[in-house]
Amino acid sequence: MTTTTDSPGNGFASIPNDLDGIERLCEQLYTAQDSTIRKHAESVLFPLSTNPRHLSQGTMILENAK
Repeated sequence: MTTTTDSPGNGFASIPNDLDGIERLCEQLYTAQDSTIRKHAESVLFPLSTNPRHLSQGTMILENAK
Protein backbone atom coordinates (compact mmCIF):
# COMPACT_ATOMS: atom_id res chain seq x y z
CA MET A 1 0.00 0.00 0.00
CA THR A 2 1.37 3.39 -0.96
CA THR A 3 0.96 6.08 1.64
CA THR A 4 1.49 9.76 2.04
CA THR A 5 2.13 11.44 5.34
CA ASP A 6 1.15 14.75 6.77
CA SER A 7 3.76 17.00 8.31
CA PRO A 8 5.87 15.29 10.96
CA GLY A 9 4.73 15.84 14.49
CA ASN A 10 1.14 16.78 13.67
CA GLY A 11 -0.28 13.70 15.39
CA PHE A 12 -1.84 12.20 12.26
CA ALA A 13 -0.88 8.83 10.83
CA SER A 14 -0.22 8.09 7.17
CA ILE A 15 -3.15 8.50 4.81
CA PRO A 16 -3.44 5.71 2.23
CA ASN A 17 -3.15 6.82 -1.41
CA ASP A 18 -5.11 3.82 -2.61
CA LEU A 19 -8.87 3.56 -2.50
CA ASP A 20 -8.78 0.10 -0.90
CA GLY A 21 -6.81 1.46 2.05
CA ILE A 22 -9.21 4.34 2.56
CA GLU A 23 -12.23 2.04 2.28
CA ARG A 24 -10.66 -0.32 4.84
CA LEU A 25 -10.22 2.58 7.27
CA CYS A 26 -13.81 3.73 6.72
CA GLU A 27 -15.06 0.22 7.44
CA GLN A 28 -12.97 0.10 10.62
CA LEU A 29 -14.28 3.50 11.68
CA TYR A 30 -17.90 2.39 11.47
CA THR A 31 -17.80 -1.32 12.29
CA ALA A 32 -14.84 -2.10 14.57
CA GLN A 33 -15.80 -3.30 18.03
CA ASP A 34 -12.45 -2.16 19.45
CA SER A 35 -12.47 1.57 20.23
CA THR A 36 -8.69 1.77 19.69
CA ILE A 37 -9.14 0.65 16.08
CA ARG A 38 -11.97 3.15 15.54
CA LYS A 39 -9.90 5.99 17.02
CA HIS A 40 -6.93 5.11 14.82
CA ALA A 41 -9.11 5.05 11.69
CA GLU A 42 -10.65 8.39 12.64
CA SER A 43 -7.24 9.98 13.22
CA VAL A 44 -6.03 8.83 9.79
CA LEU A 45 -9.19 9.87 7.93
CA PHE A 46 -9.73 13.21 9.69
CA PRO A 47 -7.27 15.20 7.51
CA LEU A 48 -9.15 14.11 4.38
CA SER A 49 -12.09 16.20 5.51
CA THR A 50 -10.22 19.15 6.97
CA ASN A 51 -7.01 19.70 5.00
CA PRO A 52 -7.22 21.20 1.48
CA ARG A 53 -3.95 19.42 0.59
CA HIS A 54 -5.94 16.19 0.43
CA LEU A 55 -8.47 17.41 -2.15
CA SER A 56 -7.04 15.10 -4.82
CA GLN A 57 -7.58 12.06 -2.56
CA GLY A 58 -11.16 13.13 -1.90
CA THR A 59 -11.71 13.51 -5.63
CA MET A 60 -10.26 10.02 -6.21
CA ILE A 61 -12.65 8.57 -3.64
CA LEU A 62 -15.69 10.17 -5.27
CA GLU A 63 -14.64 9.19 -8.79
CA ASN A 64 -14.06 5.56 -7.81
CA ALA A 65 -16.86 5.04 -5.32
CA LYS A 66 -18.78 1.79 -5.67
